Amino acid sequence: MEKLKEIHSKAIKSHISSDPVVQSRIIAFCCTNVEGDMEYARLMFDRISEPNMFMWNTMIKGYSRISRPELAVYMYVEMLEREAKPDDFTYPFLLKGFTRDIGRDVGEELHCHIVKFGFGSNEFVQNALIHMYSLCDKIDVARRVFDLSLKRDVVAWNTMISGYNRSKQFKQSRRLFDEMENERVLPSSVTLVSVLSACSKLKDLNAGERIYQYVKDGTVEPSLILQNALIDMYAACGKMDAALGVFEYMTNRDVVSWTAIVKGFANLGQIDLAQKYFDVMPTRDAVSWTAIIDGNLQVNRYKEALTLFRQMQNANIKPDEFTIVSILTACAHLGALELGEWIKAYIGKNKIKNDAFVANALIDMYFKCGSVEKAMMVFKEMHCRDKFSWTAVIVGLAINGCGEEALDICCAKYSVSRLLADSSLITNSSNAYLWKNMILHCGKSKADWWTNVALYGREHIRRGSTIDGTVCRKNLRRLTCFWLKAEQRLEESYSVAVRLNKWKAEELVLIEQAYDNPHEFTYQMTIAYSTCL
Repeated sequence: MEKLKEIHSKAIKSHISSDPVVQSRIIAFCCTNVEGDMEYARLMFDRISEPNMFMWNTMIKGYSRISRPELAVYMYVEMLEREAKPDDFTYPFLLKGFTRDIGRDVGEELHCHIVKFGFGSNEFVQNALIHMYSLCDKIDVARRVFDLSLKRDVVAWNTMISGYNRSKQFKQSRRLFDEMENERVLPSSVTLVSVLSACSKLKDLNAGERIYQYVKDGTVEPSLILQNALIDMYAACGKMDAALGVFEYMTNRDVVSWTAIVKGFANLGQIDLAQKYFDVMPTRDAVSWTAIIDGNLQVNRYKEALTLFRQMQNANIKPDEFTIVSILTACAHLGALELGEWIKAYIGKNKIKNDAFVANALIDMYFKCGSVEKAMMVFKEMHCRDKFSWTAVIVGLAINGCGEEALDICCAKYSVSRLLADSSLITNSSNAYLWKNMILHCGKSKADWWTNVALYGREHIRRGSTIDGTVCRKNLRRLTCFWLKAEQRLEESYSVAVRLNKWKAEELVLIEQAYDNPHEFTYQMTIAYSTCL
């Protein structure tokens, strides 16, 4: 920038600083160069009485590059107010810098502008729209834009496939790749990385190896990122010999390559092999440390996980939110409240991202350490709660003997239909015993609410189909029968189970045995609920 300012100064002295070519080049350097300065670009831009479209687009591109999409939008609005008309570069520069929040706020309105100004069929603009809608969790809208595209190049396919991955629709991602092959569009390295990522999540070894064939036959060059994706796919499918084959073949390896091997062995419970590769890693980052810590957690080596965390700190590697959640999990299992408190203070001191993901882990840790008051304090301070937050509180209160409070929160938060649709709260096997206790001890005081559950269940059975397509039949079965047991109405419980026609044979036998031994029924039925998922 100092050199640029020197050149700009000479241009002013030579009376050529008002030349549009000079102005454009100075703005372009500030907006597109790593060493550029957007504030300087803005000062320069504001002195120009009639900026051309190149200048407007460059400023928008610059704000998008530095992750300031709101300023890019302001620049776009200012451009329209000054009666400058966008061209086919404006919208790709603007849309590709969007965050989820900005996209949700102005994305659809901007789409209307695109149609109004006649750029709706421009392939670059369409690709940018697909990216924007995918980012905003509007994957169905993104797919409509994709399907209406007149010319779908490999970038469009890549954007749509990665959009499905972002929304965790991995089967759709893989199916779209099949469509891409059927239309004889040649995939790129970026395509294969995205599809391999989907195969990893699906543990689809056959599809992954079919994709690998593109590399084997030389159709696609095996880049470092692609080879890492192959290792990750094989590791996710439990094929560590194949993963090591790719790993050993690589001429260049980075920290991602090593971490994929460590994570692969750790996920298989082979913690000694994971530790072996971790120990010889040339460099380690927060992700690799978290992988080995998680590996120890999976085999219940909680003290070893905490030891690794201390080693991570000694190595001056700053933990991320995933590391913090793993350590809080270890604290919860060990009942290490003091260390958990230190971690909470560490989060604030080091400005680690403290979203619902971390807050939920804190709540779980406090409850499992018996600190109900502090758990509830974290919950009340949360700005954005998800279903896991509510589940953690309801379950946490129940395991600490606060069944009435747990049921109060449950009744306040969930309508009957919503509760039945939320499988995370009910079908989790570890929660079955808690539900049984909450209903048996508090069911009578919440009789109206549980009556609604039973009535809703009967209506569901009478119709013989799911209501609004959202009711989870397993949840309905569990809650209805739990409530009926609480009311000592075993005969009706049996009738509900039979008419739902979803019980396993051994579960029906248990219900019949309950007439002779109600206490044994309660115990055995809880086990049955936990194993019938």
